[in-house]
Amino acid sequence: MRVATAFAQYQSTTAMLAQQAKLSNSQMQLSTGEKILKPADDPSGSVRALDLTVSINTVKQYDANVNFLKEKLTSEESAIQGGMDVLNRARELTVQAVNGTNTPHDRAEIGLEIEQLRDQLLSLANTRTLNGEYLFAGVRSQTVPFVKTPVQSPAYGFAFQGDVFTRELQMSAVRQLPQGDSGFSVFQDIPSSSVTASANNGKQNIMTTLQLLSDVLQNGQVRSGAGGVVGADLSAALSSPTGLIITAGVDDTVDLAVDGVAGDVITIAPPAAPATGYTDINALVSSINTGIQTSTLNGAVTAYAYGNSVQFVSSTTGNASSVSVNAPAGGIGFAAPQTGVGQQIQPAAALVGAVPNFPLTYAANTPFGLAIDGGVQTPVEIPAGSYSDINGYVAAINAGIAAAGLDTQVTAQADGNKVAFVTASSGTKSSIQIFGAGDNQFLKDAGFSPGQMVNGQAPEVIAMSALLADIDAAIARFTDTEASIGARLNAVDLQLDVHSKLTLDMKTALSETKDVDYAEAISRFSLEQTALQAAQQSFVKVQGLSLFNYMG
Repeated sequence: MRVATAFAQYQSTTAMLAQQAKLSNSQMQLSTGEKILKPADDPSGSVRALDLTVSINTVKQYDANVNFLKEKLTSEESAIQGGMDVLNRARELTVQAVNGTNTPHDRAEIGLEIEQLRDQLLSLANTRTLNGEYLFAGVRSQTVPFVKTPVQSPAYGFAFQGDVFTRELQMSAVRQLPQGDSGFSVFQDIPSSSVTASANNGKQNIMTTLQLLSDVLQNGQVRSGAGGVVGADLSAALSSPTGLIITAGVDDTVDLAVDGVAGDVITIAPPAAPATGYTDINALVSSINTGIQTSTLNGAVTAYAYGNSVQFVSSTTGNASSVSVNAPAGGIGFAAPQTGVGQQIQPAAALVGAVPNFPLTYAANTPFGLAIDGGVQTPVEIPAGSYSDINGYVAAINAGIAAAGLDTQVTAQADGNKVAFVTASSGTKSSIQIFGAGDNQFLKDAGFSPGQMVNGQAPEVIAMSALLADIDAAIARFTDTEASIGARLNAVDLQLDVHSKLTLDMKTALSETKDVDYAEAISRFSLEQTALQAAQQSFVKVQGLSLFNYMG
């Protein structure tokens, strides 16, 4: 076999360069700390390292979301706790004000403090976050959530301008949490015992409650409630891809009557882009009010946004105030005819019994006695007969009252399934007392006690008692909200712990996949360095060899 001198040199050079490349690769691994310098070094390991890096960055973004969520929930918790302090103080003052020993001056002083508490609560309800967004405005985070309404408005008090929807933040690949709570649920939609809540399905803004309380205490003003109706929640339709569609000739009208007088048919204009429908309740309400203004009902009724529902409110107040949707208007949430009647405080004396055990049968006229407004006892008889329900029973009692000549002074009414006697007079001078022997059949059946008596109250006392119940309802709502926030903060902390452990596991796996083993790399580097030196020395020897040295 023929071996050329150039071939021997080529082999030596190749071996030396290969050792030098290995040494350079090991040196690069030691300097970077990574064993995969290019995908070709470990294709499957490179893919795994890339996947782990993406996952770690994703969890890092989730961590940022969770920390932002924690910051907002902590701010909301502080606002709710501040609101609880305000409401507890307002409750304490209201209990003090109801006491009959207070002079008008004393009540006015209490009213001034209630006014300050109202402003403080309004400030908390309009709290802004560090980035300038309103905490309780829902998705309308740049809109002031609560504003004061005009004094002469039938919707007197404070109105919610935010949105019932709240944004949600992604905490993990499969979990979201709301950033906070809408002011509608926290401050606006509070169950109310006040007559002023008659237009809101028995709900009232807590700032309005404090405003009404201040009015009663400072000037003895007791407001009546307006007639009004509230439609169904339109949130689903408003948030759908097409929005809430109003179709001309199909569901673009609403037949309204106000205060018991024949009304008019209101036409609702479609939105500027009818193909997409309404996505904002305020825009829909604005279109409805435009229709009202061009009808005979202009000035008699106004449409409002109550959360994401349409509300119609009469311009008058009291028992004669009413609003009726006379025919279904499903497009705006009235699936059936609906009527809402205003309310006013009735300071008459009212004596209420218990639920009778129907059916009742009286073989003969059944007697009892009534004394009205401190007068003498007058005997009354219920006609003999059988009574199967409260309405028939009350009618028979009123027949007995009329026969006794008391029908101008007192009437029997159905209070649910109970009998209630109500005086025609009102105020602190009105009273009812009922009489009968210990075994009186009527008193036993209707749930009264012999000699039982009740006095009427001043309107302002009745109003304050109802407003006190409203404050208690608001405190209960705040307590529930605070508990919900606490649960979410616990969930946030747990999620951060999960992320921390998950990130540690993924970083460990990534390290095992791509990080160099320094002990092994240094040992390998030393061997490769020795091998390179040997190759270089061998090259020098081979380079000095020539067949010509052996030719003579």
